[in-house]
Amino acid sequence: MKNLIMLILSNLALAVAQCPGAMASAPSGNGTGDAAHPPIELCGVAGKLHRFAVDQHEVLAAFAACKFAKNGKGALFVFTNCGLGDLLVEEGEAGFVNARKLKRQMIVVWVGVTDRAAEDCTLVKLTEKCDPQMVANITQSIENSGGSRETFPLIVLGGVKYATEDVKEVLRPVSGKTAENGYGVLGMQFGDYREALKIGLRHDFEDALVVELDDEQ
Repeated sequence: MKNLIMLILSNLALAVAQCPGAMASAPSGNGTGDAAHPPIELCGVAGKLHRFAVDQHEVLAAFAACKFAKNGKGALFVFTNCGLGDLLVEEGEAGFVNARKLKRQMIVVWVGVTDRAAEDCTLVKLTEKCDPQMVANITQSIENSGGSRETFPLIVLGGVKYATEDVKEVLRPVSGKTAENGYGVLGMQFGDYREALKIGLRHDFEDALVVELDDEQ
């Protein structure tokens, strides 16, 4: 499964030096580098984003396959009600139990860039709260991997800071303090596009999918 994920290099030169083959934005507002999105602890963040994507691959690929077939070229956006650190914290790490108490939630949307895009799911509309550098990174990822049955971009937006007003209406507020905002841009492979599409069609997805991350199994 790990081979189904490929992390895309953007314009973060430090990422190349520290962690070849990986790209991710660190939580905003800390460290050195770009003032808005500094690449601190980049390898750790990239690794966690990779594992998160692997863990969620089946549902993400199925949703993306359906929406790509219907709405054309674009990217899969994941909006969350918690900060990036709480989204990616792993079992056994400090903060994992507290993160689960937040009842983490994500909203998955296919953001289109053609005239086939769903009316409320365009790149312009759903990046209203993103700064220009983020939009540039996202746009580049779509150019790289957003227009085929082989790959699709995954944009993980950790924190309500990035959510539009429409998305905020659906996201459930967390009860308590959450980690800092942050985002990641990854390129994912469908693996078997036809199989992903078949799984997705069985679910009859709406324009957005709400996923509860901490429901008891």
